[in-house]
Amino acid sequence: MYAHNYTHIKTMSPARLQALICEELLLCRKTGRNFCRIVFDFVASDGLLSSLTGDFQYSRNGFYVFPLVDLALMQVRQDCSIRQIQQTSMLDDLLDCDLQLDETMLGRDFCIRRCQRLGEAYLANGPISAYLCYQNGQAIGAGQLFIHDGIAKIENLAVIPSRQSQGFGSAILKHLLTLASQAGCHTVYLTTSEDDSPKAMYVKNGFVKVGENSDLVFILS
Repeated sequence: MYAHNYTHIKTMSPARLQALICEELLLCRKTGRNFCRIVFDFVASDGLLSSLTGDFQYSRNGFYVFPLVDLALMQVRQDCSIRQIQQTSMLDDLLDCDLQLDETMLGRDFCIRRCQRLGEAYLANGPISAYLCYQNGQAIGAGQLFIHDGIAKIENLAVIPSRQSQGFGSAILKHLLTLASQAGCHTVYLTTSEDDSPKAMYVKNGFVKVGENSDLVFILS
């Protein structure tokens, strides 16, 4: 929800950083926004976090790359099929997955609007493509692949709650890695929260951590 509206800070002294956060919060309130997101190219210190007031969420995010020479070593389940979203009818399956994953937290209307926007990008045959994982005719998971200039990024990989921790995420992951390899990519990476369970799946499948950042999201009344 907050991914495309944020202030990006590469490096800054602690005193200036705290002042800048206050300035950004004030600006967001003046412009009528109901949130303020700040992304750091470093891990925020305990001292900074303890000095902040108000309703905010803090998260640490890792950058992980996959050594494509290890692709053949990945063993995944074979009783599912993964198909690229190329038809409008498949967007209904995407929405069904999205609602199972995010309707409770984000609301049905938001999920519908998001799928409509993403669907336009998926069907436009641009650099980003999306894939659905099916088992027994039911869509149970999805993932995105963005390729540019020999670099591939895997995004929004998710499996519906009733099918999680059963190997379907790994199957989607290998499919996307294979496509990146076939496209001649030399680097494949993804970002994931350091506090969420998907990180363990990526590490188990051979992804290696190469960097980290963090972000703050303030919910404004």
